[in-house]
Amino acid sequence: MNDRVDTANDNRKGGKDPAWEFLYLVARMLIVEGMSSDESGPEERKYTIRIRQWRSAALIPYLEIIDRDMNKKSGLGNPIPGNPARKRMRAGGLISRSRAIPGLPANFYDATWYAGLSECTKLDLQMKPAMALPTIMTDN
Repeated sequence: MNDRVDTANDNRKGGKDPAWEFLYLVARMLIVEGMSSDESGPEERKYTIRIRQWRSAALIPYLEIIDRDMNKKSGLGNPIPGNPARKRMRAGGLISRSRAIPGLPANFYDATWYAGLSECTKLDLQMKPAMALPTIMTDN
């Protein structure tokens, strides 16, 4: 799978934590193809994000919650020893050429991107009804 799915799965405590259960669901739905990829920058441990133009910006805060936890804890829930986690920079990110994942909820897709699609492409996307995006309170 990928690190975000694994991190969310580790934190959901078998479905007993509703916030992490939702974050796990989002990560599973987006799979690797729906995640922003990184391109290393000139400074050590800094990466510029390759933006998935088709993905809604509304999902970014949820993915950032997973990232913050992923960069703090090991798979066993212990603090990560050694070098600090890499910093992901969104500003000035490059546009990814990856195709949109079909079959996601309507609000997982960027509305402007979707509006520019042909009717045939919209049908091929097999978009599902919008999914409620809850407010998740964090300590950070």
